[in-house]
Amino acid sequence: MAWCDDGCTQLRKIDMQRLTLHIASKDWVYIFGIGLFFSLSLSLLCYFLVEFSLFDGLLFGTILGTCLSFWAILLTTSTNRYILPYISPSYWKFSAGAFSFISGFIGTLSAYFCSLALHVKMLEKFENYFSIFALFIGLMSYVIANLLYQFIVMSNAKEH
Repeated sequence: MAWCDDGCTQLRKIDMQRLTLHIASKDWVYIFGIGLFFSLSLSLLCYFLVEFSLFDGLLFGTILGTCLSFWAILLTTSTNRYILPYISPSYWKFSAGAFSFISGFIGTLSAYFCSLALHVKMLEKFENYFSIFALFIGLMSYVIANLLYQFIVMSNAKEH
């Protein structure tokens, strides 16, 4: 029986790792929706406060939400498949947090350059200080990703 205790613990640990790293398609739709809603809400609020066209705010918010979601999905999937399985679980939160920050940072920069290329009217402060906004949105992405991570882990644990 002693061999089973140690072996079963190892199997449970491996099963928990698979469970923790798995993000279902429905979760990605949920994450994309949150990213889009988050960006649209902030963008519309900011454009409203400075009395810019809400259509421009809607357009910029959509671009920002799409870019943030794209980078979040790409980097999270890559991290879960190619990095986290090969490092100790004690480093998972740090690694996932770092990549969440990077996805917010790169997503914001992508949205800035896409908006420039598409001639979308941006707020003057954002346009002049886009790198500071990228740092701030990267930090917010880190916080939101930690919250989503907790919800997904709880959801996966309930399903299994």
